[in-house]
Amino acid sequence: MTTADAPNHTPASASGHYLEQAAWVVLAAMPLALAFAVRSSAALIGVAALLALAGAVVAGRGRALAADAWARARSLPGAFLPLFAALAAASLLWHPFPRLGLFAMGEAFAPLVAAAILGLSLGRLRRRAVFILFASLFALACVEVLVELFTGMAWRYAVGMRPALFVLNKPVICFVVLYWPLWSLSEGAPRRGLMMGALAVLMAAAVFKSVSGAAMLALICGALTFGLARLAPRFAWGLVMAGLFAALALAPVKGDLAQRAVPGWALDRLQSLHARDRVEIWQSFGEVTLLRPFTGAGFGVSPKMGDAPVALLVPGEHRTLLAVGHPHDMFLQIWAELGVLGALLAAVALAWLGKALLVLRRREELPPALAAIAAVLVIAEVGHGAWQGWWLAILGAAAIWFCKSFEAVRYDTASGSRAGKSGPGRNIDQ
Repeated sequence: MTTADAPNHTPASASGHYLEQAAWVVLAAMPLALAFAVRSSAALIGVAALLALAGAVVAGRGRALAADAWARARSLPGAFLPLFAALAAASLLWHPFPRLGLFAMGEAFAPLVAAAILGLSLGRLRRRAVFILFASLFALACVEVLVELFTGMAWRYAVGMRPALFVLNKPVICFVVLYWPLWSLSEGAPRRGLMMGALAVLMAAAVFKSVSGAAMLALICGALTFGLARLAPRFAWGLVMAGLFAALALAPVKGDLAQRAVPGWALDRLQSLHARDRVEIWQSFGEVTLLRPFTGAGFGVSPKMGDAPVALLVPGEHRTLLAVGHPHDMFLQIWAELGVLGALLAAVALAWLGKALLVLRRREELPPALAAIAAVLVIAEVGHGAWQGWWLAILGAAAIWFCKSFEAVRYDTASGSRAGKSGPGRNIDQ
């Protein structure tokens, strides 16, 4: 839903306007779609990208869009995706299972490219209208997950499925990430605190009723970071960035550090969250990074790491758990698959992210952004595989929501159309 000044001037501009509205609707439906079809987010962001791109072309913005894409690709942030794709493609030269690597590239880069297309194609966001839609669908998604959890997933069994409770981990992970751009989108809404508080309670009920320990930790860390960022924004920024860089730098030795630092009784108490298993998995994949420190074993090889030639060089006590599918640490997966080159590229991306956060023009923008990053960091440290399309689609959607919400708020502030207590935009250093 954009604020095109006159969407009905011509049939082409009207069609483009409606296609763009449809893209926003599809993007807002992501939490609810995930609640029913737990890997659907990748498809949804792809559909939204196609609608937005079609809307831009139909409205006559195709040439300008191509020029903008070329200009951004030559900038530092715009070069990250092509460089990362080039490194992943180069790793196929030493990949033990190149077809698996190609499949992983398709799954990973399709939602990332779709997010990039959305960022270029979507126009300015009409915040209040989209907020009502997004919040309503988000609430319905939480209710659907709660109904499933309380009924033992009855409707899935009724239609012939035999699901386990962990399939609902994906929607609750989506909740704890996308709640924060939704908070940003709600700025200026009537009874904002009441509405977002009620939505937070509903989300927390779904998360803590689920079996996703990663989502629970992410929700807690996100909420604490949000509160800290409102009180001390610069300190919160430093803490989050330190956490990101430490997670990346220490990933290869994370398993050994955890084995030494965490008492055995604590690992036993946390065994319901597979704490001891995770430590051993981190140690196993850490061995791979020591054996292939510069190049890694190849992009996307983790699902078959136990069958890769490098597995034969890993000490026997750590070899078995290479077959679990992924290292349960996305930073460690970068090291194990792409080596120091991948880690350096990730470090540059994190540095750019830190700079972008530091120069946010308004204090209201930083807390939800840092909260979302803290939630993502927790999930990345203990969760699933790094290149799963449904996960990268959620990250791409969160980035789109934040960027377009911030743009809309700044436009409303500059035009004087938004009533409220916030004054002119200002840097968090001020």
